[in-house]
Amino acid sequence: MKKTVALLSCLLILISCVALTGCGKQDLTNSKYLGTWVASKATMLGEEASADEVFSDGWSIKLNPDGTAVVTSKDEVSNCTWRETSKGIKFKGDMKVKATAEGDELVIKILGMQIHFVKLTQTQEAVSSLGDTLGGMVDDAVSNADEAVGSAVNSLNDAISGIIGGASDGE
Repeated sequence: MKKTVALLSCLLILISCVALTGCGKQDLTNSKYLGTWVASKATMLGEEASADEVFSDGWSIKLNPDGTAVVTSKDEVSNCTWRETSKGIKFKGDMKVKATAEGDELVIKILGMQIHFVKLTQTQEAVSSLGDTLGGMVDDAVSNADEAVGSAVNSLNDAISGIIGGASDGE
């Protein structure tokens, strides 16, 4: 009887260990998938197009070591979580899809379309971030310049109107 109870106890412990495997958070600090991935091309029905043609404002996924991800497409930003699988990665949250590793790419299949993502190097990530910052600064400068030119034109028109009006009074 004692052997049966001991065997059942061991079996129960073993089942508990197996059942709880995967309940803990994955350590992603050394994952090969960490970093920023950008859409490079899309294929559908045998036709291939560059990501620029399909996604005019780009599409990127930033995978963080804490298991969070930031997905950016156009001006929209979505947050979700991710984990590694035997075939690539799986997203949960706003974006519930799987990305399959194919060589150096991650491929997401949505509605018959395959979207291929390539990982940016650290230098490319820094340049991309700098580009975003500079792009915002240029947009602000152009907006401010438009306002300044508009104001100068209005002042010039007022001055011309004053000169013309003054000339008419003196006739």
